[in-house]
Parts: sequence; C-alpha cells; structure tokens
Amino acid sequence: MAYIFVGGSQRSGTSLLTTSLCAGEETNMYIGECPSLRKLLNIIHQMRQNFDAETGLHFGSRAALDEYASTIVRSYLSHTLTANAPATSLVLKEPHLTMLFPLMWHLIPESKFVLIKRDPRDIVVSMLRVGEKLADQGKTHLFNSGDVAAMALSAQEFYAPTINTANRNPAFRKAVTWVRYEEFVSDPATTIKQLRKTTGLKLELFDPENPTKRIHPTRKEARGESDRVKPWITEVMHGGAITSSRTGRFQEKLTEEQIMAIEKAVGTLLDVLGYDRVATSDRPGA
Repeated sequence: MAYIFVGGSQRSGTSLLTTSLCAGEETNMYIGECPSLRKLLNIIHQMRQNFDAETGLHFGSRAALDEYASTIVRSYLSHTLTANAPATSLVLKEPHLTMLFPLMWHLIPESKFVLIKRDPRDIVVSMLRVGEKLADQGKTHLFNSGDVAAMALSAQEFYAPTINTANRNPAFRKAVTWVRYEEFVSDPATTIKQLRKTTGLKLELFDPENPTKRIHPTRKEARGESDRVKPWITEVMHGGAITSSRTGRFQEKLTEEQIMAIEKAVGTLLDVLGYDRVATSDRPGA
C-alpha cells in the first residue's frame, strides 16, 4: 500500500501527472481534486501554529496533538481507499495541498510526493488562457488581471514549502520525486519508467495516446456539466494524447516586458527549477 500525493503549481500539469499515475488497477481512478483533505490539513496546521495560545490546554503536548492529527488523517485516507476499492494504493492531488506536503510527511512519514515542475513563464501563459475563459464568464480573477509578476509569484508559493523543507531535511527530500513537465510530455515513456521505480506502482495501463482514460465516471460527468470547472480543463484532459506543443510557448505569447517582469519576480525559482532566463536585461551581467 502507498499514499502518493501529486503536487505543483496551478497550471503546471498536476492533473495530467495524476491521471498518468492512476494508470493501473492497483490505484484509485483519477477522482479530481481533494479540497476536503487540504482543508483538514489547514486546520491541523493552524492548531499546531497556535498551540501555545489556543490548543495546548486541550492536548497537553505537541506530541499528543500530532498523534491525534495523524490518526485523523490516516482515517481520512483509509476511508478514501475503501471508497475506491479494489485499489490498494491512493494517488491524490490538489495544487493547494502542495503547500502542506511537509506537514503531511510529518504526520504520515511513509507518504510519497511527486511534484511536477514547469517553466514558470509557460505556467503564466496557461494562467492567462484560463483568465480569458473566466472573463468570458464575467468573472474577475488574478489570471485576468494582467499582472504577470503576481501570477508568477502565486506559482512560486506552491513550490516554496517543499523546496525549503527539502533543503533542510534529507529524510523529507528522499520522499520527494520531481518530474520536469517538458521532459514528461516530450518523452513520457522515460518519465513513466522512472516513476515506476520511485513510486513502486506498476502503471501497466499507462497510454500516452490516452493518459486520462482512468478518470472516474462520476468525476468525468461532473466536469462536463460544471461551468465553474470548464475553464480549467485542458485539451489532454478531454481524452487527448500527451503532446509537447505547449512547451516554450511563452516566447511567442508574452511580450519582452512581460517575460522580464516574470524573471525579475521569480528569478530564484527559475534558477532552482533549472530554467534559463531569456530577458536580455535580466541576465546576470547584462
């Protein structure tokens, strides 16, 4: 049995990666986001943060609180696994849950985490596209604000807790597997081979021509009917093949000024994730 949590920024490819990891009968079908689990962990995080002022007299010690929290989270995961029988392992994701991966590992130390990294400039391009669709629905959102620097910073917030904790804690670092989006979509077979080793999953039903075929029918039906969800769904999540056509699109979709603004805002993230800067005036020594 394994608990595998997929993370990354919004618009980084978390859905594609998750459905790919659900490509085997040993796991649940792709069941979409898990906001309830994220909300549960947020409450636990707040209880731990406010232990002295609010929680200490109820539990007596931080160890007691952690024991309680671990029991609650394990119960949640156990019920989810039972609800998705005959699966023997869980693959769950929600981008905002990524920010709580260190806490999840603290409570459930056998957990495995698979994070997808994508060029932040391409992430912003995808955010802008979602923003256009939301605007067509009359909705105001960060993604249609035009503030590309703020969008890039929002992407950085998803990665920061895992990066910072992994830098400090070798044990946590061993629980984390990084997948580079550009490598995954250009050579999915190699990435899947690596994921078999790090996750222990067989992934025997993975099909790059239809990576989303194991979406739960109830989830698929709900997606088709929800106007709220439609702007967020990419072509590949509608049953398309994995394609590298959306890599490096920022160079044609963004202006030089926008690229420069993004690189200035999240230059350190670009460096950490291994992406070169291209804005002339933002290059070191320029």
